[in-house]
Amino acid sequence: MYHLIRLYYLLINTKGAWKKAHKWGVVPTLNNIIFRLDRDFSDKKIVYYNDKAKRWFMVMVLSIVVIVIFITIILLFGLRYITEFP
Repeated sequence: MYHLIRLYYLLINTKGAWKKAHKWGVVPTLNNIIFRLDRDFSDKKIVYYNDKAKRWFMVMVLSIVVIVIFITIILLFGLRYITEFP
């Protein structure tokens, strides 16, 4: 949760990138939300990239996936043993 909040503030505080994006008519996509926006307005070229934000996002996703898999395995084996020994 902390990292999600940090990513949100990174996005909002990037030199008003959000407002500028709307000014140029850029529709917010998943990339805009996940990665910090670095914009080169002289070229009107949009570059989304931030290694740290991307890494934290991957860590969050992987940790959630691992936790879900772990819980399902525990539930499956637990149910099997509960039904075996009445």
